[in-house]
Amino acid sequence: MSICSSEFFYDYTNQHLYLTFYNFLETMGSTEQDIRPPTSSGVTDGSQDPPSDRKKRLETIGRVFLFRKSSDQHNEDAKCKGCGSQFLKVKNERLVNHARKCEDLDQDLKQELVAEFEEHMSRKQKRQHSSSLGEHDLEQIQHHRESLLVDLIATNSLPLSLVESSELKEFVGALDPSFKLISRKKLTSTLVPERALSIFNSTISALRKAPRFTLTIEFDGWTSVSGVGLMALVVTTKIGNSALVDLVDISSEMHTGQYLADIACRSIERCGIPLSNFNTIITDEASNFRNARGLIKSKLSATHLLEYRCLAHVYNLIGASISGDTIIKRILRQLVDLISNIDRSQRLVAKLRQLGANRLTHPVPTRWFSTSSAINSALDLKETLELVPKTNEFGYSRWGDTLEDEWFWGILRDLSPYFNRLSSLIGHSEQCDSSLSDSFRKFLEFGKFILGIAGDERRFRAAVLKAYVTHFGRINLDLLLAAYALNPNYRLEFLTERSIRKAKLYMLTLLFEMGHDEEAGRVLTREFGQFLQKMKATTTVINDVHSWWESSGSAVLKIIGARLAACHASSANTERIFSGLGRIITPARNRLNIKTVFELMCIRIHNLARNSVRARRERRSSAPASDPSLEHGMERLSLGGFDSEAGILDPRYEVDDHSEQDSEALFQSTAYLEFKSFIDFDLKPLDGINAETESLRRSSDQRARELLESLERDNQSQ
Repeated sequence: MSICSSEFFYDYTNQHLYLTFYNFLETMGSTEQDIRPPTSSGVTDGSQDPPSDRKKRLETIGRVFLFRKSSDQHNEDAKCKGCGSQFLKVKNERLVNHARKCEDLDQDLKQELVAEFEEHMSRKQKRQHSSSLGEHDLEQIQHHRESLLVDLIATNSLPLSLVESSELKEFVGALDPSFKLISRKKLTSTLVPERALSIFNSTISALRKAPRFTLTIEFDGWTSVSGVGLMALVVTTKIGNSALVDLVDISSEMHTGQYLADIACRSIERCGIPLSNFNTIITDEASNFRNARGLIKSKLSATHLLEYRCLAHVYNLIGASISGDTIIKRILRQLVDLISNIDRSQRLVAKLRQLGANRLTHPVPTRWFSTSSAINSALDLKETLELVPKTNEFGYSRWGDTLEDEWFWGILRDLSPYFNRLSSLIGHSEQCDSSLSDSFRKFLEFGKFILGIAGDERRFRAAVLKAYVTHFGRINLDLLLAAYALNPNYRLEFLTERSIRKAKLYMLTLLFEMGHDEEAGRVLTREFGQFLQKMKATTTVINDVHSWWESSGSAVLKIIGARLAACHASSANTERIFSGLGRIITPARNRLNIKTVFELMCIRIHNLARNSVRARRERRSSAPASDPSLEHGMERLSLGGFDSEAGILDPRYEVDDHSEQDSEALFQSTAYLEFKSFIDFDLKPLDGINAETESLRRSSDQRARELLESLERDNQSQ
């Protein structure tokens, strides 16, 4: 028997309230199979019909039918006052069914009769059902409802005091007076901890059973509205599902790498997940977290762990570098002023809304994908702004000069393709299940776009290319090249021979760090060559690269291929944790206990994660291609008749024209030449190298170099 069937909630006189609460239950994803919306034959609270209701029902029936004793002196015959139909030895159900169909009866009277009878039948069903319930069943019902209420509060970040509000008491009482509302003390001391512990244990149990080398450790710091410093440690699976393992108050200590590593190690050891299940450690590139990554590997004696910086942070830094250009900085500051001036005028905002315009988007510092939205929203709003009367009533004096400044709008149009591409790159890297190879592919496409437009003199291309090349040299290129090379969908496109060699060297180093010998390295090199040959001969698209490597026929290469396929591109899951914490720890609730906050977040993550991966896959399969072509991006870049970046400015803004010299210096710089030595956007997949030699034992990196060099020498001699 279900512990949450509709009979326990339904009251015919409060059908709307029931449906509202039913929607809550459905949102919570209840596993009960027989929760259904109420029908006209629903039931009420199960009490006996009061004499007044029974008398009223009989009086209503008497106003519709004439009755007389039947021939057996026990039953009654009836005659409809509307159509004159006669019924012998009838029961009330038959009379009501006739009244529903009779067209000659008064409609109001008919509806009154039907409503009263249905209410009576619903009470009857309730009494029959309640009589079959035992005390244990009622306890189960109460417990299940309490769990749903806890999930409702935690998932939607509702105040804990909700359970003691008079409005909720009235609402629940209208649905089912038998439900006993809980106190806030019971909620925080018993129900929330029990629910969170149940979810945490089941989640950790599943993570303990995860395949080897499939879990990612992400941790980062955050400061709440009350000034409390928190560090969240998150474990993410290869498909993107994440679990909050620990939330620690770090306000009272210096945030050194040693201190952060100690906390992370204690949390990992306490959760009991085998170290062999972990594959990578990702953080941002703050010095304390960067140092903590290496210390964690040392403290846990887990040298197999891959540690690298979050790519989303790298791409955001590219946006910051682009925006540091003198001209771009000035224009973006002017854009912020325009948005602020428009928002400060209520009459103008109302007028724009009347004209059907969308509201301007504010750029967020350090979140450079928001700059794309701000630029596009301003460009979209320009035509609407031109329709607004040029009067002080709408604050025209504050934004009119900018509206008429064609230099400003021309620069925004030329900046838009760059920031749109960058925004797409950041968004892709921040997806829950984005892999290193996929994100690096988008990064290379962004570089191809920049170099594609660099053949002619284009606005700002030197600033964008400089930012791109600079940060290209600051990423973990060895890891990214290896992950990209082992993605069967990309077939080494964009890579030079030097890149292929660098990728193979990293694969060998990783193999030796996992404890394998030189013979395994020779096998890996041979299998990598076979992999390249196989990829050249097929165009099949692999949807799940990790599973493809797990089921591949290779003996050694699949170990490295599966590990690199399970690497995530960013630590965005910790940022999502902090977004959720911001909804829980609000200015009105800034004294919540950290333990309670952790428990609420566990429940929230669990409920929001249901079906999230499936939903993402459905959206991805139905969405059209999102990346504009190179040609389309170049069409949006207009010279506008100017030969340099200085020419787009107001003539009164004097700037020397150094764009050509800057571009020439950039193309001759060491950073650019190093970049081009690894990336060739016209290169096709290369053949692999097959060779076998012996090498002496050294450190993992030295052994890998010696083995690869000997293999290359043998290959050249052949």
